[in-house]
Parts: sequence; structure tokens; C-alpha cells
Amino acid sequence: MQSVCLELSKYVLAFLMAFYALAAYRGAVIRNEEKRGTIYITQNIIMVVVHFIGFLIMYIVYDDMKYIFMYFAQLVYFMVVIMIYMMD
Repeated sequence: MQSVCLELSKYVLAFLMAFYALAAYRGAVIRNEEKRGTIYITQNIIMVVVHFIGFLIMYIVYDDMKYIFMYFAQLVYFMVVIMIYMMD
């Protein structure tokens, strides 16, 4: 089961990163600020999902609880930074 999750995660991460790059390109090209805002929200969601999958893989491989604590600490930091950035 562990090897299946790891192999599947490679493809999921590659797909998410390609979709993130596409969203970044669309965000740079589109001039409408309202559409750009939804693209930026989509990018933030993809970033958090990639972060979650990465830490989930590390937890599955190493079976150590410190990765879960580190994930939540970084997640709180990401959310604070995103909220500060969105206040502009």
C-alpha cells in the first residue's frame, strides 16, 4: 500500500504543478482584476494541497509524528502570510 501511494503521489504532484504553472500564466495574461483574484485563490489552494501531499508522503515513508506537527506549524505560517498579503 505504501508503494502504491508513493507512485500515485508522483503523478498527482506533477499534475498539480502543471496546473499551478498554467494558472500562473493565466494570471499574468488576464487583465481583468476579478478573474485574476479567482486565479490567485486557485493558486493558493493548489499550493496548500501540494504542501499537504508532500508532508503526507514524508509521514508515510518515515512514520514519525514530527512531520505532522511541522506540517501544521507551516500551514499556520502560510495562512498568516496569505492573509497579510490579501490585506493589501
